[in-house]
Amino acid sequence: MGKNGGTKIYCPSCEEIQICEAIPVPHITYDSSDYSQRMYLTNHPDLNFFQRGRRCKACGEEFITAEIEYEFLMELSNLRIALKDIKENAEIYNKQTVDAQKTLQKLQKSLSLLQALK
Repeated sequence: MGKNGGTKIYCPSCEEIQICEAIPVPHITYDSSDYSQRMYLTNHPDLNFFQRGRRCKACGEEFITAEIEYEFLMELSNLRIALKDIKENAEIYNKQTVDAQKTLQKLQKSLSLLQALK
């Protein structure tokens, strides 16, 4: 807990740890039915979390945080790493495909010249 009535957490606007106070989520979402802290995603009802409204005392930015299960956080981290690997491999594949197309075009041109010599 911070000295000035809040909790030290990461502020996405300041991009550093700041003292942030808790505020009701509807102040951010403008949805009066959004008072529940316990949430789940309708397309993934097994993903439960607690949401909290926050206001950074340094910059005034309002944002929503979510508390999630630690194992789920680790799963998200591993999926992010896997997705990065897939993207890198896709970029390599695309470059290799372009290079192969160029090589095939050169080969086709050479074969056309050979056929013309017959």
